[in-house]
Amino acid sequence: MPRVSEPRRTGMDVPAGSPATTPAARPPHRWARVPPSRSYFHPRWLIEAGRSALWTDSAADRLLTAEIKERLKARYDAHGVILTDSGTSALTLALSLALTAQRANRVAVPAYTCFSVATAVAGSRGDAFLYDLEPKTFSPLAESVEEVLRQGVQVVVACPLYGCPVDVPGLMEQAARYGALVVEDAAQGAGATFAGRASGTFAPLSVVSFGRGKGLSCGGGGALLVRDSSFLRAARAVSRRLLPPNSGWKEVTRAMGEWGFGRPGLYRIPASLPALGLGETRYDPPTPPRAIARGAAALLRHALEDDLGTEEEDRRERAGRMRERLASVPGVELIRPVSGSVPGDLRLPFLAPGRRAAPQLGLMPGYPSTLGEIADFRAHLAVNRLPLPGAAELVRSLLTAPTHPWVPEDLGPQVERWLRMEGSAEGTRDEMASPDAPARTGTYR
Repeated sequence: MPRVSEPRRTGMDVPAGSPATTPAARPPHRWARVPPSRSYFHPRWLIEAGRSALWTDSAADRLLTAEIKERLKARYDAHGVILTDSGTSALTLALSLALTAQRANRVAVPAYTCFSVATAVAGSRGDAFLYDLEPKTFSPLAESVEEVLRQGVQVVVACPLYGCPVDVPGLMEQAARYGALVVEDAAQGAGATFAGRASGTFAPLSVVSFGRGKGLSCGGGGALLVRDSSFLRAARAVSRRLLPPNSGWKEVTRAMGEWGFGRPGLYRIPASLPALGLGETRYDPPTPPRAIARGAAALLRHALEDDLGTEEEDRRERAGRMRERLASVPGVELIRPVSGSVPGDLRLPFLAPGRRAAPQLGLMPGYPSTLGEIADFRAHLAVNRLPLPGAAELVRSLLTAPTHPWVPEDLGPQVERWLRMEGSAEGTRDEMASPDAPARTGTYR
C-alpha cells in the first residue's frame, strides 16, 4: 500500500554530551512513550462487544442499531442516521448524495486534511478541487473557496482538524450564493462548538467518525447524519445498498489493544511494530461502504451512554495548561480558535517551523503532504492550479501534542524544553540527531 514520506525528520535520542542529554531535556523513563491519542474503553464493554461479535442475533442487532440511531439523532439534532463501518464510508455516502442532488461531480475539499477525505472523494467518483486554509486557525480561506465556487464547484466539504471548529454557517452562506451545498465532515470535531452548537450539527449532511482518537470511539465506525428532510428518501435507499456488517472482531481487537497498550509504559511495544502502521498516514483506495460491525456497535452504545462531557473538560484543561507553557516559546505559534468557537482539543496543534517531532513525548507532525501531492489521488483532481501557501505551511510546520487522560502531569514542561532546545539547536540539528532516532511517517491515525 502506498505511503507518503514525511518531509520532516523526527528525533528524540541524541548522543552523549549534547545539550539534550541533560536531565531537563530528556523524559524521565527511556522506555516510556506517550500515545499520541487514546480512547476510553471499560473492560466490561469489551467483553460484551466480544460476545456481540461472536454470536449473531438479528433481532437484537436491529434493536441495538435502532437505539444507537435515536441517541445520535438527539445528540446531533438529525432527522436520519446511517451507521457505517468507518467515517470514510460515511463521507463517501454523504458526497454521493450531495453530488446526486446537485446533479454535479465537482467537489471542493481542503488541500490540507486527513487523507481519508481524498479516499471518500474517489469513492464518490467526484472531481476534487482544492481550496486553501488559513494556517493559524485551520479556517477555509474565503478567497480560495470563492475561486473554486467560480469554477463550478457544487459541493464544498468543511473539515474541523484536531478539534478546532470551523465556521460552517459562514461557509454555507458563501456556498449558497453559488447554489452550492456544504457537507460537514466532523470526524475530528468531537467536543468542539461554534456559536454554542456542537460540531456536526450545521450542514444538511454531516459525518462523524468513531475511530481511534476521535473522542467518541468504538474501535472503528462512522455515521452519516441527515439534517435536511429532502435527503431522507435517498438516504434510506443508500442504506439498503450497504454491504452487510462484519462480526466486528477486528474493531474489538483494536479496542482491546488500545485499552491494554495505550499507556506510556506499554505503548512503545505496538509503536515498534511496523505492520501496525502506528504513526503513519496512508492513502487507502476506496472500498464499498459497509454497515457498522456488530462488535463496534456494541462498543458504541456504551460510549454513548458514558459521560463524555467530563472527558472533554479534562482534555480542555490539559490543553489549556499546555498552551500556557508553549505561549512563551520563541518561534512557536498556537492555532487560534475562530471567533465564537470553543475547541474540542482532541490534540493541541501549533506551528513550530524548523522543529522536529518527538514521538516519545507524543509530539507528532501533521499530515505529510497536501492532498494534491498524493500520487494515487491525482487522477481524481481537477486542474484548478490554485496557489495553496497555507496548506504548504501546515505541511512544513505543524506539530500536535496529546491531550488524552494518559498524558503525564509533567508532559507540558517536557514538550516546552524540547521545543526550546530544538529552536536553539536548529543550525546544528544534523550533528545532534542520532542515527537511531525514530523516523515516523505522517500523523497518528
